[in-house]
Amino acid sequence: FERIGWEVAERNDEAVAKTVADREPIDSVHNLDQAGLLDAFLAFLREIGFMDFLDKIAPSRRQRFIVPSALIILTYMVKTLLGIEHMYAMPTLLFTDPAMMRVMGFNARWIDEGLCRRSHEERGEDKEPPKPFSAQMVANFIADLLVRESARFFNMAIRCLAKFGAFPSEVTLIIDGTDVETTAKCKGAGKVTRTKTMTTASGRTKSVEVEVFGFKAVVAYDLITEIPVAVIVTKIQRHDTCCTKRLIRQAEENLAPGGVRIAKVLVDRGFLDGSTMAWLDQRDIFFVGPARHDMQVYK
Repeated sequence: FERIGWEVAERNDEAVAKTVADREPIDSVHNLDQAGLLDAFLAFLREIGFMDFLDKIAPSRRQRFIVPSALIILTYMVKTLLGIEHMYAMPTLLFTDPAMMRVMGFNARWIDEGLCRRSHEERGEDKEPPKPFSAQMVANFIADLLVRESARFFNMAIRCLAKFGAFPSEVTLIIDGTDVETTAKCKGAGKVTRTKTMTTASGRTKSVEVEVFGFKAVVAYDLITEIPVAVIVTKIQRHDTCCTKRLIRQAEENLAPGGVRIAKVLVDRGFLDGSTMAWLDQRDIFFVGPARHDMQVYK
């Protein structure tokens, strides 16, 4: 917080009222509404240089754009920033706030009339078009981003933060993997057999083997700031040890603009691999991990 220049604040109307009543000096007054938060957030994105990149990004699958693609991506970013859990909650929680929408860059006409009246006949005369657009449009737009385009978006964000000075000169990375389960119908998903504990109708528990479909997200994040600095998305059946070298190389590239060095890596048993650990040692990177019973170092 000190490096970035942000401060944690909490609302205390009673304390403010007492200060004013006692005619005590007030250092400053900050607006804690959402529009004020977003304005500061966008100013921060401009300061670190990320808005210049955001203005140029667009899914290669898209041929035509009614509005700048940066506005749609920014809408999704603000949804996450404000903690709006579901995509279809945006029209109620975000699109109805004119101040927020204007700060993001939407003009008054889009907010009042919507972007277009396409499919208005099917919608019916008594139903208003979505304003400025439907939540499904945002979902479709994000889904149209290719994997390499999403990766470039993430990596650029980390590089801008590193160049700005958000990380210390040396970092300790924690590497961890997590399953991202899907259905069997998901295009490109992998498949693996896992043992899961099930509860029977009688209340007993038993272990059964089930087929799990989906992907695996392997993440390296900074121990101090807890910011992920590198991410790899792969098939769910791929072993964790296959991702470590690529993950470290990507983290080094992302942190390079700030002159940040990876000093230590913390891993769990899934990432233990002799050749990979030796590779880390050759790069002068310390590693810490739990030893297995069958390993010579444990004996």
